[in-house]
Amino acid sequence: MTIQRYFAIVASLLDRHWAVADHQTEFEQIGSSHGRIRSRVTFLDGSHLDFSEFVAEESSKVKRLHYRYQYLREGQLVFRYDNFPRHPGVPPPYHHFHSPDGQVLPISEPPTLLEVIEQIAKMLFEV
Repeated sequence: MTIQRYFAIVASLLDRHWAVADHQTEFEQIGSSHGRIRSRVTFLDGSHLDFSEFVAEESSKVKRLHYRYQYLREGQLVFRYDNFPRHPGVPPPYHHFHSPDGQVLPISEPPTLLEVIEQIAKMLFEV
């Protein structure tokens, strides 16, 4: 898969997912094998997902090198996934989850953008 194809898949997901009301997304090709996505996704209830991905094309696959998925409701953190490497107790490759109470928990694998959006979609109906 090429970087441009990956960008097209992300754009299609954001344009077509039922829970997404709007999004402002920037796609940036960096050289021939890297790319960056920055986006603010607005959901039907007005909550937001701010996310960024820095990706590389390697052996006909696209790999996320750095990512951040931060979900906010009424300006308050609901959760964040990222791989920023400065958290004690989170070993390389630094995948972790931030809870609203400030806990940072290591995770074995990062979620995909689709998994994050589906997690949020389920939360739209929680009381």
